[in-house]
Amino acid sequence: MKRKHDWNTLENYLNVHERVLRRYSGNMLTVKTYSIRKITDYFRTLRAEDIHFRTFNGNQIRVDIRKNIEIDPSNKKRPRARTYDYTYSASIPNGEKLIRYCSPHEDAKPNAPDHHQFHHKHIFKGGKEKIQKIADDEWPHVDEFLNEVLEMF
Repeated sequence: MKRKHDWNTLENYLNVHERVLRRYSGNMLTVKTYSIRKITDYFRTLRAEDIHFRTFNGNQIRVDIRKNIEIDPSNKKRPRARTYDYTYSASIPNGEKLIRYCSPHEDAKPNAPDHHQFHHKHIFKGGKEKIQKIADDEWPHVDEFLNEVLEMF
């Protein structure tokens, strides 16, 4: 059974992300693309930061997407990729946080909050923060996150 966040070819992985941003470009106040940085043969970073959207409700929201990509280069012609860790966040342009999704933190200190041990969603409302655990393969794809932001706010 294929998992939601399983391996994909590196080329397709990157193309899907660009297609998603293009799909939402009509809501972007300034169109953005991903920046890709090669760390090693096995890791890349993928970032689309400081994207300003006009939501379906007419509000302006800032979105930041950061992903670290694990690369499996065993097939030289078609290396595979998958998300190793990520942070997706939405805020009001003045800095007030709305939501953030995060992967587990492998470098979490022994006394770190429990939510660092699993995928989680931070919900900020009325000056309070609520943390919601997310099952290992149920965290959202970028398009699901963007759609949530555009519909919710």
